[in-house]
Amino acid sequence: RILELKNGKIIKDFPKNEFFTHSNISAKLRLSATLLEIKKSDILVVLTLLLNQDIIKITLSEEEFLKAYQDVKIGDTLLLSIKAFNPIIVGKLDK
Repeated sequence: RILELKNGKIIKDFPKNEFFTHSNISAKLRLSATLLEIKKSDILVVLTLLLNQDIIKITLSEEEFLKAYQDVKIGDTLLLSIKAFNPIIVGKLDK
């Protein structure tokens, strides 16, 4: 539970997951990433994103891109939602 205080008084009481997500999106995993590149091909649009230290690519149909995301620009921070998520541990990184 997270309490928001103002002038020494509790003004909001949040469950942890609600406070840190700032979203009502139902998903197993939510991440934010910075948009690095928008590349259009025949019928797809490929978004290249920086997620922490990793580069990932997301493909959208041209129709979906134009309908919902045509106003995004390089440098924007995008919220990613992953619903079908089944992680496995593949190793440990040395520090």
